[in-house]
Amino acid sequence: MIFENILPLLLVGSLTGLLAGFFGVGGGIILGPFLLFFFQSHGMNVDIAVRVAFGTSLFCAVFNSIFSVYRHGRQGNVVWKVVPYIAGGSIFGAFAGSSLAAYLPGIVLKYILAGVLLLLAFQVFAGVGGGSKSQSLKMSLKITLPIGFVSGFFAAMAGIGGGVFFVPVIILFLNVPVKKTAGTSSAIIIFTALAGVSGYILHGLPAENLPHGSLGYVYVLAAIPILAGSLVFSQFGAYLNSILPLKYLRAFFSLFLLAIFIKLVLF
Repeated sequence: MIFENILPLLLVGSLTGLLAGFFGVGGGIILGPFLLFFFQSHGMNVDIAVRVAFGTSLFCAVFNSIFSVYRHGRQGNVVWKVVPYIAGGSIFGAFAGSSLAAYLPGIVLKYILAGVLLLLAFQVFAGVGGGSKSQSLKMSLKITLPIGFVSGFFAAMAGIGGGVFFVPVIILFLNVPVKKTAGTSSAIIIFTALAGVSGYILHGLPAENLPHGSLGYVYVLAAIPILAGSLVFSQFGAYLNSILPLKYLRAFFSLFLLAIFIKLVLF
């Protein structure tokens, strides 16, 4: 399945890395649906395909976020003191979400992903995080830990790193300067995705009918070419984030997400 499809996996990895670096997401919002379509087109049962797609997506999100944080960090665009306030809750939420996903029907997980896509499309189109005013940080564990838990829970269930939730949270609740939201969100995603992928691996170990080269619900052989493309383009995405206004990509990206949403729901 993999060797004859290296080129499309490289291409989608490149796109995933570009968006991960630019928007401060883990890339799963693109990678999850692609892998789901990819695995189903190769005859994989929908219940297995969804879990393997989500587990593999989170596995890649860990590395995509590391690549992204490296570039943003060099530019001073990561507010590290914010990270524990969200990641402290999201770690537990992500593990709980991935554990529950191992037992839910594949069609339910598919619609959860569709809902998250619709949320992100609205968020991007509406321009959440479009300002540029820097304000003082306001951090409260009473607010951020529960938000982190809920965000991590639904992110893992949808097979994404959670940037769709983290970016508005760190802007609205922690008042992080907008130029630093992508890097800060990517840093949080590292910990969230690690916790989520741990659940998919652990609960997938006893599963049957998994493709050769899998570790639980993580298809490692498919992840390798994806990460090869992501490695280069996440750096480029982070660079573009530092020089381009977000408004130029908002309309295109939101329409792209709506198209994937329609595909998931109707086909």
